[in-house]
Amino acid sequence: MIVVSDTTPLRHLIAIGEVDLLQTIFGAVIVPEAVWSELQSESTPAAVKAWIREAPEWLQVRASGVPTPEDFEVERFDQLDSGEQAAIRLAVELRADFLLIDEADGRTFALGLGLPVTGTLGLLERADVLGLLADLPATLAQLEASGFYLSARLREAVVARHRRRRKV
Repeated sequence: MIVVSDTTPLRHLIAIGEVDLLQTIFGAVIVPEAVWSELQSESTPAAVKAWIREAPEWLQVRASGVPTPEDFEVERFDQLDSGEQAAIRLAVELRADFLLIDEADGRTFALGLGLPVTGTLGLLERADVLGLLADLPATLAQLEASGFYLSARLREAVVARHRRRRKV
């Protein structure tokens, strides 16, 4: 399975101590060099930088050798940050099974290209379905505490699905 990630899912999964779910669920995750750089930038939390300094082998860094395809809507693509652009390019180049991306504009753009997209929340729900999380509602609270924006409506929908799965 080929999985490419943008910065935000990695950053938040590291912050809440659930980054190993990526290896458990996907095996390996590939990040473009731009995402690797973003994960080490000045504004990145110290815990994330520390994790990146000792990143496991399942996190692979690759350069994308593909220029922006001509059929990309260049104006919309140029509005995305460099990590999102690089992750989308790499996902296209590798014909990724999943692109992990949270930002709405990036997700919309990737979906328009036909890329299979999921994000931090989708990964956590998948982990819950697989029985890999002890307490999804508590994990969502940690996620929000890490600075991840989650609307009340979306949180309630995720928790309701969790309760139905657990018959609570």
